[in-house]
Amino acid sequence: MKLRDYLSANGLSASAFAGMVGTAQPTISRILSGDRRPSPAMARQIERITGGKVRKWELRPDLWDAPKRGAAA
Repeated sequence: MKLRDYLSANGLSASAFAGMVGTAQPTISRILSGDRRPSPAMARQIERITGGKVRKWELRPDLWDAPKRGAAA
């Protein structure tokens, strides 16, 4: 799931989500617009905060490959 879709589905603003992540709202806005990628630590944190709905490999495919179909995440 895309981060933007997660925020929309859960009625969260970039500002509210930034508070949950522990970062500034402009950082989340830049991630949402594609102008910035989250750090590896932030990508893992976003995955944790979203209950795994937004996966770290969706945020940073340059660092992690998506698991093969049928493989454990």
